[in-house]
Amino acid sequence: RVAETDLPAEAVLFHTSIENDYEETGSKSRRVETTSERQISMSVPACMPQGMGIGLADLKLREVWQSRETLEVRLPTKYMMISVGDVLQLGEPNSGTWQITDVELGVDQRISLVKVDPSSSPFFYDHKPSSIVGGSINFGAPMVVMMDLPALNDEEVASEQFYLALAAEPWAGSYAVLTSPTENGFKLRDVVLSRATIGQLVSPLMSGPLGRIDYANVLRVSSIYGTFQGEGRLALLNGAGAMAIETLSGGYEIVQFETSQLGQDGIWILSGLLRGQLGTEEEMASGSGPGAKAILLDGQTAKISMETNDTGADLNWRIGPAQSLVNSGAYGEFSLAYAGRHHRMLSPVHLKIQNTETALHLSWTRRGRRNSDTWENAEVPLDAIAERYQLNFREPSGDLVRTVEVSEPSYYYPDVDRLSDLGSLDADFEVEIAQLNDMANPGAILRSVITQ
Repeated sequence: RVAETDLPAEAVLFHTSIENDYEETGSKSRRVETTSERQISMSVPACMPQGMGIGLADLKLREVWQSRETLEVRLPTKYMMISVGDVLQLGEPNSGTWQITDVELGVDQRISLVKVDPSSSPFFYDHKPSSIVGGSINFGAPMVVMMDLPALNDEEVASEQFYLALAAEPWAGSYAVLTSPTENGFKLRDVVLSRATIGQLVSPLMSGPLGRIDYANVLRVSSIYGTFQGEGRLALLNGAGAMAIETLSGGYEIVQFETSQLGQDGIWILSGLLRGQLGTEEEMASGSGPGAKAILLDGQTAKISMETNDTGADLNWRIGPAQSLVNSGAYGEFSLAYAGRHHRMLSPVHLKIQNTETALHLSWTRRGRRNSDTWENAEVPLDAIAERYQLNFREPSGDLVRTVEVSEPSYYYPDVDRLSDLGSLDADFEVEIAQLNDMANPGAILRSVITQ
């Protein structure tokens, strides 16, 4: 409670006066009988009669005195629907009407409130205080799309993240994400506050070209929530219009679109596509069918922090309105393992083959995620501590005949080994090249069939 001597005795409102040739004037409130000598002043760019100015000054002075009583409380996460400006009716020992002035999120919520009198302020007109005791709002389980995606920018490369897209109608405001390796002991992993733009394909999406705009294919998307707005060529080349498209292989292709058009049938037509972005070439090759989820990657998807030891572990997930009980029907239940796709090494590119007198020379170019999108680098930065590659050689039937590991983007396949592996120097074969990460796991694969 603020001491009386720290409260103002009067308030002054400076404004333009209608009655005084539109000159600036000061309207004073009635003086409060108090030992305080303090005064508060305000200035507003408004033209009004002095009587209205005095009334507003009176109102401000009354509000300051009424809010002299403050309160700080902690609430569990199930009450995360409340926000700054909400009015609460509390019981004993702090009975009365209180307004929230600040909310600090953490393991629980720290709420700052001031006491108010709705009957004396027009700003509370027809506003019914809500109760946090015994009251509840029933929300259904949200639509949830869980995505194990590559890192979307340089800042995300060093972290372990899993992506969630949530949508619901009505929207509860905040949704709790809980995980557990068992059927019990669920722990809060994160809280999602934003609703994602989600749609689904109404026609198939075939595979397309890499490294150039795909004009042959278009995305036909039915919106479940949100809109899909194209931003033009320059924005496209700067990373805009990115979407995650569910593929027939079970993964997600990252696609960018240049233009969008909403048809009379309510279907979005997205064209000018960049395919297989951020190392999703393999997912792109499998294509997508009707009904596949399409999520706009505009920053509204939630990034759930993961640990390295979560990789490969089957986790049970429960996701629902933060204000609802976990065992209520408002929580969706899922089981999914985090595969660490977030930082999978990109596939090499630009494979070159050259015959020498005693060997077949293979060379290629490394790609990277971290700080690689610049023209100033003389060489692509490494995403791992050491540069290593795994090469698999296969017969046309697919049988593996040789695996080697090298520490540079080059390998000499000796003729004597090729003769032993394939039976002839004129035999065709397939080579697979993948860069290894720090845990010796191969990344995306560069495949090529070598014909003689």
